[in-house]
This record gives sequence, structure tokens and C-alpha cells, in this order.
Amino acid sequence: MLIGLVAILLVGAIAYFHYVQGLFSATLSAILAIVSAVLALSYHEVLVYALLRGKVADQAHALMLVALFAACYTILRVIFDSAIPGNVRLPVLLDKIGSALMGAVAGAFAVGILLIAAQMLPFGPEIGGYARYALVDSREVRLPTQRQALDTYVYDVLKSDKLGQFDPNDRSSLILPVDDIVVATTRHLSDGGSLAGPQSFSKVHPALLDELFGQRLGIQTGARHVAYNLPGDQQVTLQGVYLLDSVPQADGEMEAIPGRGKVGGVLKPGSSEAMLVVRLQLSRNASDSDNNVRISPGSVRLVANATNYHPIGTLDLREGPVLRVQRLDDFLIVPSDGVVDFVFIVPREELGLAAAAPTARRGAQATAQPQPQQMQIGPDVFLEAKRMGYIDLSGQEVRHEVPPPPQTGVMRKESLPKPTVQPGAAGTAAAAAGTADQPFVMERLEISNRLFTEVNTAARDGDAEVTFASGSASIRDNKFQKLEVNPTQTIALLSRGDYVISELWSPPGTKVVQIAGAPPSRARDPWEWADKLGQFELIDANGGSYKPRGAWARLKQGPQDRMVARYNAEAVIASVEQFPEARPVEVWIAFVVPENTTLKELRFAGKRIRSLNQTVQ
Repeated sequence: MLIGLVAILLVGAIAYFHYVQGLFSATLSAILAIVSAVLALSYHEVLVYALLRGKVADQAHALMLVALFAACYTILRVIFDSAIPGNVRLPVLLDKIGSALMGAVAGAFAVGILLIAAQMLPFGPEIGGYARYALVDSREVRLPTQRQALDTYVYDVLKSDKLGQFDPNDRSSLILPVDDIVVATTRHLSDGGSLAGPQSFSKVHPALLDELFGQRLGIQTGARHVAYNLPGDQQVTLQGVYLLDSVPQADGEMEAIPGRGKVGGVLKPGSSEAMLVVRLQLSRNASDSDNNVRISPGSVRLVANATNYHPIGTLDLREGPVLRVQRLDDFLIVPSDGVVDFVFIVPREELGLAAAAPTARRGAQATAQPQPQQMQIGPDVFLEAKRMGYIDLSGQEVRHEVPPPPQTGVMRKESLPKPTVQPGAAGTAAAAAGTADQPFVMERLEISNRLFTEVNTAARDGDAEVTFASGSASIRDNKFQKLEVNPTQTIALLSRGDYVISELWSPPGTKVVQIAGAPPSRARDPWEWADKLGQFELIDANGGSYKPRGAWARLKQGPQDRMVARYNAEAVIASVEQFPEARPVEVWIAFVVPENTTLKELRFAGKRIRSLNQTVQ
């Protein structure tokens, strides 16, 4: 491999230079090179975030790493040379052999930094003939077209077909593994050595060189390799975290590609594992010139207990929940502001989740014990997409149902394999809920008298009727007794001011119960729920019925979200005004229910949408 030979030549040249300088100077240089390399590798990311703030994002880490190493070494060398201007005379043989060895150490760390920086640049999987894991140089494929099949080739494909991880049997290293030496030294000093701090290197980068290799997979060399999350510019945002008990699976690539298209059946994790769905939205600022974001499973990692976990695929909700199995180097294209559901298999213990409920036998039929109402991810768990798209998952609520995505998702090929098991037949979560006669997919139940955002009203003195730019309201006890909001203003403007309110009033002895969800992803009319609001009802344990007292929705119109709302604490609301130019992406339907009531069902047009078992407290 060319890059390996270059590394040997550079280390040899640096060793020869120090051979001429003598043992004392070479030893000093080796120590300073080690210190500088460790400091540069440990702190370059902090400086990229603090100083460059998204500028030259694809090259920022490499440039900062080399610059920080050079600065640290130069400053330290000048200080020591000024303090100790002379040299130390030693026996000739010891001096020459020792200086060459110390020069080789200094060269290894200097060249190691250069090669790590090269692996941070937006190249392909292979750099100078070196790939971290084995690749297949080229593979012939025959692609179906509307006429004659097209013979072509795919290049630099991972040899391994393991999902969510690299195959250690395919791992390779440089002839002189200077990059591994630098990373191992940094890890040792950070995790328990002299440079140990509150955040160890291994907790952030369990396998740095593998991560850098993964970030170069499945993304063209001319595309953006880095997305970042900074104050005011969140290019990767978390939309939700969900659990699946089982799901039908099919390949995410065409059968025409050798080795693909053979996945089938139902995927069900073990009792000690969690099948975690992480929904990410990729903003327009992360897209390429064609307004599409290019990403791959290799460029996304979930870190738990100092271990990297890559996605095993993406969730396809077009025809029900289907896991599209994706290899680490599969090319994924997502329209700007689109949503992608990455699926991970992670040990529950490392996520801080309880073990899966055991099954109990009743006659010849197995029934699962009920899942807990709420689960949260434990501490020190985070997700990183495209190197700088950092999202802290610690304390994140994990839900048991995957709602339809509010925006477009991964672009799929037309001729993908069909699952061998029909979606919904494997006891999956209710991601496929929301049929043609149900205009609303319930996601969760909330007993809360708060809106999802504050609303700024006009100046007032006590209880009053007020009118503001986006609507009107009746205020009682500094809460909304009635509320009408239209999407004239963005939510950012609507929630800004000196007279904001977010609480809803309800009669004494009652609570506001909110059913949160969204229109079905394939709904022809995403506003159908608003026109038919009066057909929703909650049913309690005694057969009592409760009609909506209001509803509100977060709307997607242009770059910023807007809101529509209607609420009356003392009267049934049968409909909400529609605004076809905007799309509702989150919907809350509100009911006023007496305290200590046990709710059993949510119905629409007399048909059950969801069974409930919730006491209003």
C-alpha cells in the first residue's frame, strides 16, 4: 500500500534527522512529540466547535489536528531549547543508537498525526491503497431498466456483510501502524493515565480509526461528509426514540447486486437486547447542492458503555413497518429537511433499559406481559451522525410505537425486494396504524394542561377577552379558557413577548387529557382529522364518553413551524379551521375528563383506534 510506504519513509527521514542531532535532543523531541500528539488528538474537536463553528466542516478536523500538533510541539520545543541551550555528551555508540530510536519515536507520533488527519478528510474508503477493513475492488452487477438490462460495476464495496458492525477478521493496519500507536497512547493516558479527566477518550471515541473509516463509507467524495449541531444551526435533530418488539425485514438494496436481496422473515431481538429506532431529521443546511443529504449507516454511530453501535438498517413505513437492511457502506439519500429512521440492536443493559418482559403461557398461546408505560435511556449514551451531528440521548423517553414520519424519508429504489412476511403480521408496534378510515395515528396519551408552546397575548389585567396577531383568547386564572390560533405568525414569533401563557383552564375536579399523534403518512388529506374532530371520543371504564374540547397542531410551512389551535374548556369542539397551504406534522386532541376516571378506549366514528388503561390523576 502506497500510504504505508510513505509513512515508513517519513519516519525514517525524521529518525535520520534526530540521529544527527544526538540522543539528548532526540529524547526531548520524542517526549514533546508524544505530548503534542496526545494533546492535539484530545482537544482538536473542542477547538473545531469553539473556533471554526462549522466553517470548512469537511476539512476542519484534519486542519485543526495538524495545526494544534505543530503549535504544541513548536512552542514546547522553543521553551526547552531556550531553557537548555546546550547538549549532553554521551558515548558515541549509545548516542547514535539512542538518537535514532528516539527519532523513530518522534517520527512515529508526528507521522501518525498526519495519517489520522488524512483519514479525517473527505476521501473514499481507500486512501493511498489502504483501507481499514477489506474491500472488494469491483463487482459486476446487472441493473434492470425499462428496456435492456444494464451491465455495470460497483467499486470499493465492503467485503463483509455483517450488519451494524465491522468484521474484525477483515481488519488491516499500516505496515508501520503509526496511527494506531497515537490513538492507543492517547486512550491509555486519557482513560486512567496522567491525562485522565472527567471525560475519558474511550467514552467519546471507542474506536476512532474505525469511526473515521465509517464516515467515509457510502458518501461520494464530492458530497458533504460532515453535518454539525451548533447553537442556531442544528443540522441533525432528534424527532423521537422508539422500541420495536419485532419487525418484518427485507433488503434495502436490489437483488441484481450480488449478495443482496436475500434477507427475509421477521427480526426479533433477544430478551437482553433492544431494537431501537432513532428518528433523525436532516436539515437543508446539511444538504448538498441538489438539496439532498447523503448519509450511510457507517457514518452514524450510537455510543453506549464506551461501545460503538451502527444501524442495521432503516425503517420503511410506506407500506407498513419494514426493516430495510442496510450494510455499513450503503448509500442513503434523504431530501433536505427529511426524516430517516435508523434501527439499532443494542444490549438493554448498556442503554439503561429494563430487560424485556417475559412471556407467559396460557394454554397453547403465548402472551407478552405489558410493557412499562414509560422508559428512559440511561446516562452517557449519545448518537453522532456525520461526525459533528451530536445528540445526547441520556434521559430520552423511549416510546413503544413508531408514528408515521411527518416529512419525506429515505429515497428508495423502485425494485426493492418485498418482505416475505406481511407488515403487521409479526406483532410489531403499531407503526402501521392509521388506515384510510382513521385520519389520525395516536402516538401517546398525556395528562397535561399545557400547550406544546407558549402563546403571547395582548396586555391584560386579570380575567379578560383578548385579541392578538394570530388569534383570540379568553383568560381565566391566567390560563386559556378559550383559545383560537391561526398560522399568521411563526411559533417563534407567537411565543415571544411579555404576556405568554401555555396553560389551559379546566373546570375544578377535571384534567386536560391530550391524545398526541399525527396524520397517517400516506393520508390524501392530512387535514381530515380537523374536519372530523367531533367524531373522536374517549371511553371510560363505565362506558362514559368524552368528546374533544379542542385540538392544536404544529404546522410545517416554509423554513419555520407554525401553529393552529382551537380550545373551549366548557364546550365540545367539532372541527378546527383548515389551512391547506401548511401541513400538520404533530397533532394534539384535547379532552376534559373528571379526575380519577379510568380511560379504556380512544374511538373514531364509533370504531376503536386504541385500547387504553389510564387513570386520570
